[in-house]
Amino acid sequence: MLTLAHSSDTVEDPADERPAPLSAVVVPGTLLDFLRGRTTGPTAQAELPDDAEVLQDEDLDDELMGRLQEMYRSALPERLSAIRTSTGVGDARAVASAANTLAGTSGQLGHPEVASICRAIAADARRGVLAHSRVQQLQSLAGA
Repeated sequence: MLTLAHSSDTVEDPADERPAPLSAVVVPGTLLDFLRGRTTGPTAQAELPDDAEVLQDEDLDDELMGRLQEMYRSALPERLSAIRTSTGVGDARAVASAANTLAGTSGQLGHPEVASICRAIAADARRGVLAHSRVQQLQSLAGA
């Protein structure tokens, strides 16, 4: 579970040496920086606005979700291409990795149908089965 906080000074206590809880507190800018490092395209490289701290919680959550959805949309063609290309050349390990990555991102950002088919593709690939029909279904579902 992730909890959004507006600044890191509200969540970090260097003197506290207790084990970290299972849930994590994430500062929105930190989350965006992390996701930028894992995606490509011009949207992923966009700068955060300087006035991010003055936004209300709801505005910040809406803005963050909008940015995350845009990063997802801009990275989707490359992710789909990686799955399609790896399937075409018979690289089951690469198919499983790419499908698993897309499944996780899709699930977290509210695209359960894409996540479900990607999980099925990854599971098949881990068993050495490259299901071209599932990849075609994913392409159709994702609108590519």
